[in-house]
Amino acid sequence: MQRLPIALLFFLIVHCFSWNTAKAQELDALPDQIQGNWALPDCGTYDEALVFSRYFYLRALTDRQILLPAGLERQAEDYAILSLKDQKAPVQFENDGILSLALLEQTPARRVRNWPNDWGKLPIDQTIEYTACTDTPSIVPQNLRRLMRYIDRIQGECTVSMSNDCTRVVFKYADLDNDNKIDKTEMQKGLSVLALLADLANGAPVTNEQSHKALEAAKAAEPHIIDVLIAQYDTDKSRDLDYNEIVADISLPAMPLIPDMLDKISAILPAFKLAAIAMPDAPVMTEEVIVETKKSETKARKKSPWQKDY
Repeated sequence: MQRLPIALLFFLIVHCFSWNTAKAQELDALPDQIQGNWALPDCGTYDEALVFSRYFYLRALTDRQILLPAGLERQAEDYAILSLKDQKAPVQFENDGILSLALLEQTPARRVRNWPNDWGKLPIDQTIEYTACTDTPSIVPQNLRRLMRYIDRIQGECTVSMSNDCTRVVFKYADLDNDNKIDKTEMQKGLSVLALLADLANGAPVTNEQSHKALEAAKAAEPHIIDVLIAQYDTDKSRDLDYNEIVADISLPAMPLIPDMLDKISAILPAFKLAAIAMPDAPVMTEEVIVETKKSETKARKKSPWQKDY
């Protein structure tokens, strides 16, 4: 069978993910008054927390978390119908900072446009009330708090391809102290978030035990991954990476575990599938491999005509 030219194959991949993402983005952004932090029963004591961004929903409990794409299905007369993956969730926002989530006895109609306009006419079995919070409840893991502040920007810039804008926002997310550099500690934390996000991306609840296992696997791989990153990109030998060092070379380093993580994350951020496909197989990391990689990448980088300040 004749093989497809590489350029045509790449075009087909991009077109496929662009079409799938367009379908996922047909829903409107969540209403402004819903975006933010919510706690059950209140912000002082909580057993559960919800965090809504424009296009994502995070639910955190004491023993597990779930992250889902979210959007507005329909704005009815006095309530909104949210889409949380394959679920339709009616919610009502009250002026005193209370968000009411309705659990229905049965779906009123197959199409949400045929649901009743009034909250009181919904076949509600139970109502759960959440309190609006200025700060993110501590029940939400620290790394997920920062992720929820950036996830819409990452989705917006990394929708179809790993562009320069995508690289910029991911770099900004990883730069925890805003010093325009990513040091070893920030790399380690970034890998931990990547591992957790890979587990969350399938839309199922991830228990604390599962999160711990994912983080331990990432931690075990960290020394090799960080060695490769430093070897390929750290041209000034500062032992950290600035933005120009990353974008000066468009090649992707071979790193263990990363392609599998990126492939899983693509369930909610499709462009990461392209990154996973583009990544080469991971080599066995030895001191000789690191030295040779650094020499070849430094040589290639000198030929690069393009750099951009962070």
